[in-house]
Amino acid sequence: MNTRKLFTLGFLVVLLLMAFSALTMAQKTYYLNVTDGDDSYTGANQTNSPPGSGPKRTINGVVLDAASLTAGTTITVNIAAGTYNVDQSGIGGGNDGAGVAITGNFNYVFVVSLFNLNTTVTIPAGLTVNVSTGRSVTWQAAGGTEKLTVSAALNLTKGTFDVSGLNAFNTSGSTVVTRDAGTISGTVTHGSNVSVVYVGSGNKTAGNEVPANIGTGSINIWQTSGTVTFGAALTASTGGIVVTSGSATFSNTVTLSPNDAASDGIVNNSASGVLTFNGAVTFNQRNEATVVDLITNVSSGSIVVNGGLAFVNNSTASNTFGDVTGKTITNAAGGTVTLAGGISRTLGTDGTNDMEYFVGLVNAAGGTVNIGGGGATTINDNIANDGGGKINLNGSVTFSGATLSNNNASSTVALGSNTLTISSAATVVNAGAFTSSGIGTGFVNFTKTSGAAAWNGTGATANIQRDGKISLTFDASAYDRR
Repeated sequence: MNTRKLFTLGFLVVLLLMAFSALTMAQKTYYLNVTDGDDSYTGANQTNSPPGSGPKRTINGVVLDAASLTAGTTITVNIAAGTYNVDQSGIGGGNDGAGVAITGNFNYVFVVSLFNLNTTVTIPAGLTVNVSTGRSVTWQAAGGTEKLTVSAALNLTKGTFDVSGLNAFNTSGSTVVTRDAGTISGTVTHGSNVSVVYVGSGNKTAGNEVPANIGTGSINIWQTSGTVTFGAALTASTGGIVVTSGSATFSNTVTLSPNDAASDGIVNNSASGVLTFNGAVTFNQRNEATVVDLITNVSSGSIVVNGGLAFVNNSTASNTFGDVTGKTITNAAGGTVTLAGGISRTLGTDGTNDMEYFVGLVNAAGGTVNIGGGGATTINDNIANDGGGKINLNGSVTFSGATLSNNNASSTVALGSNTLTISSAATVVNAGAFTSSGIGTGFVNFTKTSGAAAWNGTGATANIQRDGKISLTFDASAYDRR
């Protein structure tokens, strides 16, 4: 064998030894036991033999000890079942009682094992996953039956949180899940009143961090930019949807059941972005008289409902029955609300009489409301367009409320070629303008035959069609009366 071959072979051996050494150094194993451990131990052994080598006691204690490891190290934590809420900061250890934070440029693998007949690791003060981009925090069941439960808060700050290897992963009670750049993989069983908050930036697709029913919780969008897209159906007993910054799109159905104590803005957009509903949005209530904005746009942004609005009075003879009154759809601050998918209502009953669901429309501060065009559309409570804004009819619309007020010189109701049917003995107050595409197209049609509707004001008036009774007090610029 010549010198060159010997040199090449020796070089390859060195490379292999370096690779093996790097592989060996990239692994670290800890034992963790909240009952029998102590953060003064090294965590090298399951029992404290030899002395000082026993398991750590806190999850944060393991994270603190691992901080000096080589970036990219895979850290395996053999964790005994138990409730991890102990404070060992007095001895330089971790404090799980203030919440657990798993951090660093590492891949963590937590293997949960049975201890004292307990199969569940419980983290009652919250869990934050904040490992480097591309890193993961994986939880596995040693015997196939082990579980993880997190309460208070689950923060998906960065990295992948993988719970697919557990028998079950649960969030309990009113846990708040906050998602930034992190994701969750695996099945999640959520508590009954979970809230979900989206922060950071960029487009995101909602995943298993969102329960199918948020109960009294809420969906909150606090992103600086980007759109969060929700693909699954969403239900809330009394919770709501709030967009403070950024945008959101709901591609499936949304069902909301606000109660008497609900505040304004069950669906609330205060962002400059767009809150879009491509599936049907349903409100279920009964015997409810609190004055509440069910849908509120309080910014220059937009709310778009493409899938239709359904208002259901779920009164029956066997429950607390009564009308639902005082509810509005409000465009408050110069933005745009588009109601493109139709508006319907379902009546309840007390066993004999129908129970109504009344919803009005308010367009203020020079805003724009686009309504109609996607199905039958009825507004059965008052309409107020008194802030110099514009209501555009993109299809036929029926109004059956008491008052339609267009009482501002700069306010406009633009019919286009569509018909606004006024089916009640309503009072129309017009100081602005009702416009149409031209004489003979785009009508306001009064159809009430018992009791006369009234049209008052000196604003410009579009084509008037009278199939019922009407009292007119106005200067008509153009109308077709028959």
